[in-house]
Amino acid sequence: MKLPKSIICLSTALLLSSINAYSHEGHKHAPTVNVPAEDINLSTSWNGKKVAFLGDSMTDPKNKSTKKHYWKYLETLMGIKPCVFARSGYKWDGIYKKAEEMKTAVGDSIDVIIIWAGTNDYNHSIPVGQFFTETTDSVNVNGHIEQRKHRTFEMNDSTFT
Repeated sequence: MKLPKSIICLSTALLLSSINAYSHEGHKHAPTVNVPAEDINLSTSWNGKKVAFLGDSMTDPKNKSTKKHYWKYLETLMGIKPCVFARSGYKWDGIYKKAEEMKTAVGDSIDVIIIWAGTNDYNHSIPVGQFFTETTDSVNVNGHIEQRKHRTFEMNDSTFT
């Protein structure tokens, strides 16, 4: 699906304004972007879809750094029905709690789940880590033993990955 330039520009403007004017209570608010009527397209497959947003302060409706969060723009632009489960300060290890909260609140009625998290992990010096380790293993390939790379996924709660 090709996005109109205005949606790409809007997302860029939202990102830049959140970086430049991002703050919490008592500080400068990110500006509200006016959405031109010609950019609103409710005839996409997104119209009417229930989209869950899990995340940290960028998603948290209680965060007052902006008067209109990114998911509200998506509601306007594409007609999604946002279901927001977020909390300022959450790191990735808190997202599961929000997923459980979502499951209790809306069951299996969600069409899409979008997660915005990671900044707080980075700001708390959580190491990036690695997704997998790689070793060499003997495998049978059409009756011939060959050496092939084998990946073992890293599953831990001490790194970002």
